[in-house]
Amino acid sequence: MPAGLVRTIVKFNLVPAVLTGCAIHSFWLLPGPVSQRLIITGVFAVLLFYNLHRLVKLYTGAYDGLPALRTEYVASAYVLWTVVILSFFITVLLGFDLFMRHWKLLFWAALVAAIYAMPVLPSPHGLRSLREFPGGKGIVVAGVWSYTTAVLPVLIAGRADWFDTPGSWIFLAARFLLFYVITGISDIRDVKNDPAHLNTVPQLIGVRNTIALYLFLVAVIMVMNVFTYLTGMLPLSRFVAYLLSNVLLAVLVVRSGRRQPAWFYAILVDGLVVFQWIIWLFADLFF
Repeated sequence: MPAGLVRTIVKFNLVPAVLTGCAIHSFWLLPGPVSQRLIITGVFAVLLFYNLHRLVKLYTGAYDGLPALRTEYVASAYVLWTVVILSFFITVLLGFDLFMRHWKLLFWAALVAAIYAMPVLPSPHGLRSLREFPGGKGIVVAGVWSYTTAVLPVLIAGRADWFDTPGSWIFLAARFLLFYVITGISDIRDVKNDPAHLNTVPQLIGVRNTIALYLFLVAVIMVMNVFTYLTGMLPLSRFVAYLLSNVLLAVLVVRSGRRQPAWFYAILVDGLVVFQWIIWLFADLFF
């Protein structure tokens, strides 16, 4: 396999893999540390969904990854197809044992990832994909990320009883809203370039109203974090990390209303869960 292709495949999958690992680690609230095997399991699950989703978007013509991936190697749609297909099959081969043992847990999320961009759902205006329903894009993305990083690891660990714990669903709702706002910040950036049929929140209610909505949701997340801390579910170090990362998220929401450089979204917005994980590691030393 040419070295350029290998580097491109790694680049294509490294960011979601790192984000997933940090998210699973910082969201883990069961007794004892989360195992490396469980983190790797979650990473493979996310990569499966990501690459399946990319394949569908390429097939339907809804995805052009060339601007983001253009390197000395990726210079055509043919090469992009090659990268996505190889990424998908490498993920399946490396995680084959995971998929065979937990396919029932993975099936529904994989189905959502597949039909996210495929126009198979009826609507008054003809067939639509999930992301084309009003506000559907952020809900689907946040739902899949919440499931794969906060729900799936608990189920794979055989601890479904955790969901009977007081406050567990409040914690999961806070995770969902966190990913929803992160996804929404990117929608604010793309509001002038996204096709009108995507019906993202900024397209539906305008940028200023969207920023106000997301700030309100960040406040709701903070209240949820306070509740889970007061119920004893959230250790003090996690609470501090979540609180500080939520403050950072609010700042990012406000700043998203202005033109920002690419690193603002690539590092600060997309990497917020990494910053949350780092803050938690430092907070754990003092609390």
